[in-house]
Amino acid sequence: MTVGRKPSDPAWIEYAAALRRRRQALGMTILDLSCESGITTPEISVLERGLAMPRLRTLVAWRVALGLPPMPAPDW
Repeated sequence: MTVGRKPSDPAWIEYAAALRRRRQALGMTILDLSCESGITTPEISVLERGLAMPRLRTLVAWRVALGLPPMPAPDW
């Protein structure tokens, strides 16, 4: 599994939940997302629940599979 340390930031937990809502809005199952992103289904489940933080390459693959830009625009 390519998950990093357990998150402590509530912002990460909300961000992960937003990605889950995006997947659901697209009508994708976790299996669909896994096939599109190359991320395992158990890993997606853990990440979507905010139980761990992904590595950068995992986050990029996750976002691209959901039709989002690889990285969010900065809030500058």
